[in-house]
Amino acid sequence: MTMRFPVAVLSATMLFTLSACSSDSLPEPGAQSSSESTSQEPSLDDATWAATYRSILANPGEYPVNPAARYTPTGEYSYALVEANGGGDPELLLAVEGTEFNPVIVFTTDGAEDGTATASTENLIFGVASAGGARSRLESSAAGTGVYQVDSRSTSPTATSQKYTLDGTGLAKSGPSEDFDNMTILPDHQVIKWTPSTDTSVLSEGLAGSIAPEGFIPGGRNGTDLVDLSEFEGGPSKERSASGDTVTLNGVIRAWSTEEALQGRPAPNPEDPNNVYYVIIFDKPVEITGMKAGSDYTQVNDFGVVGKKERQRDDSAEWEPYVGKRVTLTVPTKTFMYPSDTSLPLGGLMLKPSKVEVK
Repeated sequence: MTMRFPVAVLSATMLFTLSACSSDSLPEPGAQSSSESTSQEPSLDDATWAATYRSILANPGEYPVNPAARYTPTGEYSYALVEANGGGDPELLLAVEGTEFNPVIVFTTDGAEDGTATASTENLIFGVASAGGARSRLESSAAGTGVYQVDSRSTSPTATSQKYTLDGTGLAKSGPSEDFDNMTILPDHQVIKWTPSTDTSVLSEGLAGSIAPEGFIPGGRNGTDLVDLSEFEGGPSKERSASGDTVTLNGVIRAWSTEEALQGRPAPNPEDPNNVYYVIIFDKPVEITGMKAGSDYTQVNDFGVVGKKERQRDDSAEWEPYVGKRVTLTVPTKTFMYPSDTSLPLGGLMLKPSKVEVK
């Protein structure tokens, strides 16, 4: 198979921003047979683009990632189909999976010779940083007019969406960026489902196989898991035990340094750089109501603080054995607290679990 690689220049200034771009949107539905026709239209399995993409997915490691994309590869790949340029055939987004961030190569058969695809020489980036709070995801345009890059931070309830459109072999910003509540979906935005490259069934489903149902948002540590927005109605009540006085929370225990706890912001206090902050990184965002300065306060949280090691306090004996492990915490609902000062980690939900189970 002959590949054509266009030249497009798009620089990356931060880990969670674009190191290159592409676009997503809805293509025409797959051809269907007509009861009035004497000849049957070819199925999606027989489409030229499907055969071309199947060949790419059979050998995903053959396609290079732009050096501007900083990531640690895991050796695994995932993909999605989007309509990125209104050309008729869907585009293939090939994610080279990393431990945190995943560079994405964009393939298109529009304008290419039959049986070939053009691969982007720049990459989109999506994923979640284990330290620093950076998050990035891609969303498809329902109107088929581009792809949205959505950037956020774990400590902020807002996100920023910027639409990009194809401009020859490059990409250009389309309209101004838009800030919005990160627990909602903006108009024209569609959540993308990513599928392992070893499962090519989505090629038979067409675009419908890569667009999540309404009411879902990306979640999880790698940004590919889908979270039902209805889970957040009423906060954590759906996770309470039968007695209604505890909540179970799942995630991975991490030991943050002072620098990691600052998440790229200047230190509000003269914190000891040798401090350790034990946190649980939740499997998915959790909305919890707790006490803050004597009043109820509700916030969507990506992590919670379970212990610290500093001059006045040392919880290392309790939490160090759990670092790096996935656990389930049982937490009394009356113990949830949010800091009203500038202690680290800033704004972090403070937990006092009554039970810890290693998963």
